[in-house]
Amino acid sequence: MSVKRFSGIKFDNNCYDSDEARKFLDQLMKVIEDSIQATYRGMRIRGKYGLSKRYGVWGIFSDKENKDKFKHPHFTVGIQRQKAVVALTIPNGASKKEYWDKVMNPEKYCRKIEEIRPEVRNLYFWLEQRHAAGGHRGSELVNDATMEIDPAVGERYARQEEKIKMNRYWMEALSSALQAKSREFKGYVNMQLQFRVDYWYYGCPIVKKPEFANKVSSVIRSFSPLYDYLCRDTPPLILP
Repeated sequence: MSVKRFSGIKFDNNCYDSDEARKFLDQLMKVIEDSIQATYRGMRIRGKYGLSKRYGVWGIFSDKENKDKFKHPHFTVGIQRQKAVVALTIPNGASKKEYWDKVMNPEKYCRKIEEIRPEVRNLYFWLEQRHAAGGHRGSELVNDATMEIDPAVGERYARQEEKIKMNRYWMEALSSALQAKSREFKGYVNMQLQFRVDYWYYGCPIVKKPEFANKVSSVIRSFSPLYDYLCRDTPPLILP
């Protein structure tokens, strides 16, 4: 396989293989890197690709150096056993004051989400709490709790043409869980928040085609309103 080209994610005999997944990811990341840089200055592939039993393989686009990439929001592209994942990630190590405080209340940045959703219809919030299995950095992370929420359940995000039923309590639950990352919270909780899109191998044919690279690039570039809000001190916008 040439790293200069991407022909889609197609596993031999439809059987996931981490080595194959890493090759597909390498191709995909390198093919779209220039287009990502055109939207986000200084954004590059950073560090080695990650590998774990739970998350498959993943790579990171960040405008920070390797030593700082897990302290700031970045873009994650992952190839898992059943799906490919594209996400704007707020990592556990991100500053509470600079980043986590901005996402405590999803109602405050709903207009940013609304700007994204026409281009990224299947966007959802993904919040995970985890702990290190070995009790030290570098050991496998074990999931404690996960929340997956479609923005359409929220009052400010709901659309009449969608069949999803509005339920504001989900957004309240998300906001409550995020308080563990607030500056007022005295304990330590390992959490990661993603604004995320999944592409299932058996329900999304484009994943197996070269055009999937264009789709991933488009999704990441479409995240720019939210990324700017997080990283460039854009003041919160609240709908009337």
